[in-house]
Amino acid sequence: MGGEIANVLTRDAIGQSTFVPIGGDFLVGTSFVPLLELFERDPQTEAVAIFGEAGTGQEEAVARMINEGGFTKPLVALIVGDSVERLPKGLSFGHTGSIIERGVGSPDEKRARLRDAGAAVADTLAELPGLVRTALAS
Repeated sequence: MGGEIANVLTRDAIGQSTFVPIGGDFLVGTSFVPLLELFERDPQTEAVAIFGEAGTGQEEAVARMINEGGFTKPLVALIVGDSVERLPKGLSFGHTGSIIERGVGSPDEKRARLRDAGAAVADTLAELPGLVRTALAS
């Protein structure tokens, strides 16, 4: 999906300096927070776009980071996985073996927390370039 996001941004003449696929596997090599710490310190980074899925707490951690002032640049997010909301609570799903527990990890909760923190959240992939362009203009 990250490659598709890069493609959509490129087609809309929005360049990217860095593309980091952190993966959606059960064990990943990194997460959003340490990467955002690097992008926060990078003077060439003007905005960051992230892609999130249901079932992890990564996006919630990003929202906390923004709320605590740890990331101050514009952030745009696309969160997918709405179909898992209809699965029985506590059921492991997808390639990550993820579980939505007490709202943590649900796409709706991720979107709400990110929006509350000031991030722009796309409802569809097609909306992402416009939100990134707006973020770059701010």
